[in-house]
Amino acid sequence: MDQSGNGAVGFNRRRRGSVEDQQIYQNSRPINRRRTDGTNSDGEIQTGDDELFLSLALSLGPPPSMTPSQPQPMASSRLLMTSSQPITFILPPLPPPPPPPPLEADFVSPRHDFRSDFVHSRDPVNNSAGEPRRTPTVPPATAKLATVPPPYPWATNQRGRIHSLEYLESKQITAITGDVQCKHCEKIWQISYDLKEKFAEVEKFIEENKESLRERAPTIWMNPVAMRCEFCEREKGVKPVISDRKRKINWLFLLLGRNLGYCTLEQLKYFCKHSNNHRTGAKDRVLYLTYLGLCKMLKPCDLFDR
Repeated sequence: MDQSGNGAVGFNRRRRGSVEDQQIYQNSRPINRRRTDGTNSDGEIQTGDDELFLSLALSLGPPPSMTPSQPQPMASSRLLMTSSQPITFILPPLPPPPPPPPLEADFVSPRHDFRSDFVHSRDPVNNSAGEPRRTPTVPPATAKLATVPPPYPWATNQRGRIHSLEYLESKQITAITGDVQCKHCEKIWQISYDLKEKFAEVEKFIEENKESLRERAPTIWMNPVAMRCEFCEREKGVKPVISDRKRKINWLFLLLGRNLGYCTLEQLKYFCKHSNNHRTGAKDRVLYLTYLGLCKMLKPCDLFDR
């Protein structure tokens, strides 16, 4: 009996000791432990940790109702708020910004429309200012004169034009002179052609060969045969002197001597330009038109038409 009784008493003591230890452990847990909603021994409702906010350390002064004799609350107080009562911060309204200063009249300019300027410059009717369009003028230093001093008695005051055969005969101009130079001895002298005789030879050649030429200069016109030098007596060394200034070229002298082939293509195009002839194509074509153009100026007739 004693043994059984002692055993029961010991078991109850151990059980009672374990229950007391659990209560001490529960009471010694931290304050911010997780709890579930329930009621305590006084009947007050306890809220869970999920509805608690963290402790806010607020440095607040005493409320008006608190007297100096009353004890000051601790700076760190636990505020228990539910999610249905959030904290709202009301900020005072910002003052309106000051109005910008007024701009001066010198700096205020309307938006410029460059497209309207282009239209107005092209169309004087749409010009708001009513000013006529200005035509660009060539400076006098670079502008070409309509007429030039005649470089020879048989040349006119227009570029690339000569007088007619009738006019020259009325002025008793029967001999056409020009400068020639030998490429061997490099001497320069003048020779003259009889106007009627030499022009008759050119006219006869065109009349006999115009159909076969087909608006192309023949080989004898393209590659003229040079004359024999009177000083060094070398063959095929004398050629006409052609001026570098196109307006001073002796066109009639080259025609009568059938030496237009010595001219460059640029010089031939210059003559066709001022004689209103077609000036595009190969040199043989432009040379052929130059021969016909000069002959037509001397003697206007259907033979020298294209």
